[in-house]
Amino acid sequence: MDTIAAISTPHGIGGIAIIRVSGEKATEIVDKVFKGKKPIREIPSHRVTYGRIVDPETGETIDDVLVTVMKAPHSYTGEDVVEISSHGGLIIPARILETLIKNGARLAKPGEFTERAFLNGKIDLIQAVGVKELIEATSPQAARLARKRLEGEISQKFGKLKDALIDVLKEVEARVDFEEDVPPLDPEFLKNSIEAIIKDIDEIIRVGERGQKVFEGIRIVIAGRPNVGKSTLFNRILNEERAIVTDIPGTTRDIISEQILIDGVPVRLMDTAGLRETSEAVELIGVNLAKETIEDADVVVFVIDGSEGIHPEDVEIFKKIDVPLKILVVNKIDKRLKVKDEEILSHFGEVEFFKVSSLSGEGIDEFLDDLSKRLKEKFVIGGEMSITNREKGLLLSAKEDLKEALKVHAQGYPLDIVSFHIREAINRLNEIFGIGDIPEKVLDRIFEEFCIGK
Repeated sequence: MDTIAAISTPHGIGGIAIIRVSGEKATEIVDKVFKGKKPIREIPSHRVTYGRIVDPETGETIDDVLVTVMKAPHSYTGEDVVEISSHGGLIIPARILETLIKNGARLAKPGEFTERAFLNGKIDLIQAVGVKELIEATSPQAARLARKRLEGEISQKFGKLKDALIDVLKEVEARVDFEEDVPPLDPEFLKNSIEAIIKDIDEIIRVGERGQKVFEGIRIVIAGRPNVGKSTLFNRILNEERAIVTDIPGTTRDIISEQILIDGVPVRLMDTAGLRETSEAVELIGVNLAKETIEDADVVVFVIDGSEGIHPEDVEIFKKIDVPLKILVVNKIDKRLKVKDEEILSHFGEVEFFKVSSLSGEGIDEFLDDLSKRLKEKFVIGGEMSITNREKGLLLSAKEDLKEALKVHAQGYPLDIVSFHIREAINRLNEIFGIGDIPEKVLDRIFEEFCIGK
């Protein structure tokens, strides 16, 4: 493999930067540009030494640095790794990297260090995803879940599934290979064992989907008719003037979105165009976008104008919305309210509602406190692990293989057919771990989402 190099710290102004080099010629390449008391090749593994990075072509000192040597296989990638800690900023790290590349290194692709760690058996594919999740975590809970994945806790859960399947496969194949030497397969054993594994798969998906919300952010859409105060509420929650607010109905034409934390819970908050019948071409596009966004939402905060009273369209639109969580907000309580509690319950049913003034902020704290509590109960609590869409897809494929195994056995097919479907389920689990012949394009798709230098 080529020896690769990249800046591993964020681009921009900072105290220090780290330039990472990994590969068979890592020490040889750094030796060409490093001047210290000892050559890099003579420095013991996991030691730090002081010196200078010098451009061999000009003899110019680029920077004073600390160099850490980690020799294979005891490094992140499993290869020889050298990390150069230089002064930060835009120029110095870039010049050091350029000098390393001129002397034999290649610029690393996104995620290539972690990909090499996977290919060299330092981590499995499940843990590799944990590296990305840890870097991108936007909340303490996301960081905790990423640590669980990186430390192998999620791999153990998938490993138990695989072990249970292998135990079932052994029993089936014993009857295929040694039919005359072992008693017939107990149909109840096969049925109960596979159904228990399917139940475990369903539970992993259920818990994992809740956990994944911590990384993706819970999608909260603010919806309602035009001019009920949706954008004002959006700005109030963000505590900044993000959306344009006017008295003219139909001002919002596009989806305005912001990633925020509500009491530590990552949320993607979206403001949408007012929902109404319109013949105006641009507004119609906004209305259709709003409807599509609502369909994909986890939560819809539906806003009505309490100073107008309940409009028939409010009720009609609200009842058509089908999402996991709907909350009604009666806005503009700073004006004279024309909505009574019993009217709300009569028209909208048994719905939780809040009376607020998005303009003055009255009632907003109570609304957000309750929203935070409900988000945690509905989407976060119980999410003790996360699964990616790829992992979920492979689990569902394994589940279908197991259901097919039960089906063909019930229909009297030979046990080698049953065995085939169980093996296919095991293969799907192996793909989750990254075991077997994983297509290069799949790996590229996983690691290209990483930052360069990790």
